[in-house]
Amino acid sequence: LDSLWSMKEAPDAISHQARLFFLLSKGEIDDAIRAFGEFRTSVEGGLFPPQDQAVLSTHLLMLEHLVRAEKLDEAYDVLRRMQASDLKLDIASFNIFVQHFARTGQIKHLESSYKDLRAAGLVGNIETYSWLLIGLCTERKAHDAARLVFDRMEQDGLEPDGYLADQMIKFLTHADRDEQAFAAAIGTLEYLDTHTK
Repeated sequence: LDSLWSMKEAPDAISHQARLFFLLSKGEIDDAIRAFGEFRTSVEGGLFPPQDQAVLSTHLLMLEHLVRAEKLDEAYDVLRRMQASDLKLDIASFNIFVQHFARTGQIKHLESSYKDLRAAGLVGNIETYSWLLIGLCTERKAHDAARLVFDRMEQDGLEPDGYLADQMIKFLTHADRDEQAFAAAIGTLEYLDTHTK
């Protein structure tokens, strides 16, 4: 790959993304970090417009793998650079952290990630609130966790109606979810049962 890469005169953003994907799929995270550094130099040098979807998706690819590899300092550095540039941040950037901290039961970090996305002017989506619920279920009863999450949704300007609840339950009971997610779904149903009569 390196010999092919050196032959390419001016790789575009999609080529950088393909190179990163190749390195990450082989588990070569350190080489991927170096390759991402080269990509960032090109972005900061104005070689690629930050509004290009391939630029954002390349950042998200690296962010996801850094978080998954527990290289959180590097992941936060990528997020900070994304925020400091003209990249149009979306909820997916923050959901990577929310999902990780919910799965690992790191509630303080989960709460902090949620605050970060709100500070960035973003509102959570079904995935955000579902992962938040899964995480909160690790330290409190599912019914209480559901109440907290539905209160947050209201504070964020969302009406936790039947449609949103239905979408959350579908997300929580998806085939590859674990017992914690199933408990969160049951807690959601119990909460709705006592608050929609």
